Amino acid sequence: MISRNLQYEQFVRMKDLANRPDSKGLIGVSSQTLWRWIQQKKFPAPTKIGSNISIFRMSEIQAWMKAQG
Repeated sequence: MISRNLQYEQFVRMKDLANRPDSKGLIGVSSQTLWRWIQQKKFPAPTKIGSNISIFRMSEIQAWMKAQG
């Protein structure tokens, strides 16, 4: 069950952010690049909601995009 803090926020998954062979992602780079940026603290870290499921707060992604210009 998702905690009350997460209940009303909007979230996106990596598949929505990163480029895929058939579509361009919201950020426009590969998932490998995004994971590298996360490790380097250059991109907002995801919230893990399962062993193989990570979600990103849309508010943090939007703030990051705004800061990029």
